[in-house]
Amino acid sequence: MTSLAIPTAVHSGAQRDADAFGALTGAPGVKVAADQILTGRATMLGLTPRGGVSAGAASRLMRSRDGWWALTLSRRDDVDAISALLEADTVGTDPWPSVRRWAADRDAADVTERARLLGLPVAELGETVAAPPQRASVAPPRASRNLSDLLVADLSAMWAGPLCGQLPARASACVVKVESRRRPDGTRPVYTVRVSPAARRRHVRPLTGPVVPRSCQDMSQS
Repeated sequence: MTSLAIPTAVHSGAQRDADAFGALTGAPGVKVAADQILTGRATMLGLTPRGGVSAGAASRLMRSRDGWWALTLSRRDDVDAISALLEADTVGTDPWPSVRRWAADRDAADVTERARLLGLPVAELGETVAAPPQRASVAPPRASRNLSDLLVADLSAMWAGPLCGQLPARASACVVKVESRRRPDGTRPVYTVRVSPAARRRHVRPLTGPVVPRSCQDMSQS
């Protein structure tokens, strides 16, 4: 296991996939360390396991009257919706105690149903049956190639998607992150998308920083 107690089988499988990606990026290939991918965020931010609280503290696993449920409040819109969720005129600066008290007297299914009506990211523990991982291919296998002429539109948000977006960027592809001005990615200041100068000159106007962000509105007007 790694220092953050990631099972060896998980680490080994991740490293196999990382090596396979590196082999597709041409000689000498991009070297990806799976342990850095899996634990890099925790190392960067000094995070440690906190039980029912997520690494970034935006998600909590809480008790309901008949089980467990989880809620994420990572965006301003999510926090603003809590007063409607609780049917309260005001909610304190820290909404979590009020949410816990409200849910403790309700069934998890009722809690998650109401939260979903408000567009909140929520789930009941065990509502989805665990299934083995599946892999799908959208194109036939290709030989390794240089990615410097590739333009990638990254439409993801939060942590995992943009982290994956860094991989083609490390292989010299131009990665443009697209998000909505009305609901920006709250974690964007944390990560960095690397874009090679040569790729930036070919595909986007020069920027002072290493990130190439574009809003949906910007893209629609281009």
